[in-house]
Order: sequence, then C-alpha cells, then structure tokens
Amino acid sequence: MSKILVVDDDQRQADNLASILKQDGYEAETAYLEEAVVDTVVANPPNLVVLDVMAPEDPSVGFTIARKIRSIESISTLPIIMLTSVNQTFPLDFSDKDIDGDWMPIQAFFEKPINPAELLPKIKELLGA
Repeated sequence: MSKILVVDDDQRQADNLASILKQDGYEAETAYLEEAVVDTVVANPPNLVVLDVMAPEDPSVGFTIARKIRSIESISTLPIIMLTSVNQTFPLDFSDKDIDGDWMPIQAFFEKPINPAELLPKIKELLGA
C-alpha cells in the first residue's frame, strides 16, 4: 500500500483529502504546512506528497518545501503534487506550465477546491499503479 503525506495549513482540508485517499486504498497521513515538515519526510518518507502552497505566515512556503525536498538526495525523487488556491488569492496564474526543476520542482499542479476524479488518476500515474 502506498503512503501519501498531505501537507496543508488547513487541518480540515488535509483530513478530508486523507479520508478520500484512504477510501481509494492508500495509507494517508497529514502534516502542517511549515518548513519543518521536510524533517518528517526525511525521517519517514512517503511514496508521494500532496503539498499546499500558502500558509498564513508565509504565502510561498510550499514552493520552499518542494525545493528543499529536491535538494536532499534520499528524497529528491519523491513525487510532489501541489494543491493550492494561490491563483484565487493572488492574480499570478500558476499552472502546470510553470513546473520546472528549479523554481517549481513538482510533478503536477491542481487548483483548490480539487476534484478527486481529477486528482486520483494523477496519483495513480505518479505511483506507477
């Protein structure tokens, strides 16, 4: 069973997504959106991370976390899916076209609220299922 870590500043949203993932057969855990979550990922690596972008204290912390994950050899290839409402908060128009190895080193980008029918196939694809 693949383990997925859901990282968000909104515990209710993280719990809801974890519940959906569990119903689909995944082991799902949640963590608070802060840079220290990288230590959790290193200590107990999941098979995939679903990562929010913005926390009230830092509107770009998700990007920072993704870059830190990529910089640590033991977890550098970990698939990351970014879920965010950043485009609703700031008129920046982030999308999959912004994915690159340095600035936004993730595998997929989804706007909140997420439709599980769109997210789950991408998770399966990234996990090779």
